[in-house]
Amino acid sequence: MQKTIRLVALFFMICPTITVAGDLIVHVDEILEQGTLYVGLVRNAAELKDEDSEKAFQGFIVPVEPGSKFQEKLEVPAGTYAVKVFLDTNGNAVLDANFFGKPTELYGFSNNPKLFRAPKFDEVSFVVEEAQEEPKSIEITLY
Repeated sequence: MQKTIRLVALFFMICPTITVAGDLIVHVDEILEQGTLYVGLVRNAAELKDEDSEKAFQGFIVPVEPGSKFQEKLEVPAGTYAVKVFLDTNGNAVLDANFFGKPTELYGFSNNPKLFRAPKFDEVSFVVEEAQEEPKSIEITLY
């Protein structure tokens, strides 16, 4: 009995904080053009602003066809996140913009804000709770 108590105590000393994960499902519907879909799950404003999808907390790069859909189920630690997406149609791995800075390729964010500027983290963020009964579902519309 004492050996069991010592093992449990040792476990909690080694692992003082246990992060409980929650499920997140990211959907992108109505993909209208052929290209490569870049999806980034980010945890803060700096990751949201960063144009390098590889620096996101989690990222996906997926070839897509017109009429296809993207759906990915993730297990993530409880916390606050945002999702950013763009559809690269010319293969240069960059969200292209015109002379005025307006994107010329389709893009979207969690919460689907319709803005004429880059969104702030709090405008596109959402919370994944510990041990949710149902997965958090995020649907993104490309504009």
